[in-house]
Amino acid sequence: MKNRSVLVAALPAILFSASILAAPVAMITDLKGSAFVGNQKVSMLKYLDAKSELRLEGQSSVVITYFANPVQHTFTGPSKIMVGDTAPSAIEGASGDTKRVGPNTTIQGGLSGDQWRRLQQAAVVMRDVKPRFDVIAPNNTSILSANDVELSWTPMDGAKSYRVVVYDDATSKIIHEATVSGGVTTAELPASADLQTGKKYRWKVDALGISKPSGAFGIFTVADQPTVGKMNTIRPTDTADRPARVFYATLLEIEGYSYDAKQEWKRLAKQFPNEEALVQRSTSIK
Repeated sequence: MKNRSVLVAALPAILFSASILAAPVAMITDLKGSAFVGNQKVSMLKYLDAKSELRLEGQSSVVITYFANPVQHTFTGPSKIMVGDTAPSAIEGASGDTKRVGPNTTIQGGLSGDQWRRLQQAAVVMRDVKPRFDVIAPNNTSILSANDVELSWTPMDGAKSYRVVVYDDATSKIIHEATVSGGVTTAELPASADLQTGKKYRWKVDALGISKPSGAFGIFTVADQPTVGKMNTIRPTDTADRPARVFYATLLEIEGYSYDAKQEWKRLAKQFPNEEALVQRSTSIK
């Protein structure tokens, strides 16, 4: 509990410090080999400020994607790259290749202060923490897909089983109820739950088989159809390259769809288990 308390207490200060700085203009959406900003070695998912200089060693390669104008810029080393306000350029080495991965104005005008704070919070990873019994996701968020929704919660010591109940928030009608074993902390909603776009739902998980039964509560909204349609026009295909998928997961975080972003990060981490940055992002707070 101590580690969690320290992190939670420090988080507001971390986010406030980030919010007073200018938002980054781009991010590294793929990296093979070694790259440095100044003397600091950087990894995939590193956010890049305008006017920063990126150095690639040897045969390293990097993909840089801009938030306001989502074009992938690919460079190979050895090279030095200047991160401009709207596009990067090679100071030394070969010029980069470009590839569009989204609409012309995915994020008009670049990241806002609120969007930058969301990204900062999404990047905070919990380690060596034993949290209290609580829901994890989806909670206090909108979700884009009414299909394949997975409810998750933290374990309760000694629980023999968990009962999960999902309600229509407007009518309090139970739309799904199930019990899972004590070693399971997730439950998928079946198609019979029939979640509807634009509607809000509450859910509860009870820890059973302990001397003092405990419950935890969550709430989420299924996004309306125009929003779902808008995000689907941006979503890459299942066969898209890794940088495009990384950018889409980041865009979901920027737009406040933390649950959907987490699912995308988990899929990427499963496919690329040796990419530490992706694995860490899949275990973020949200």
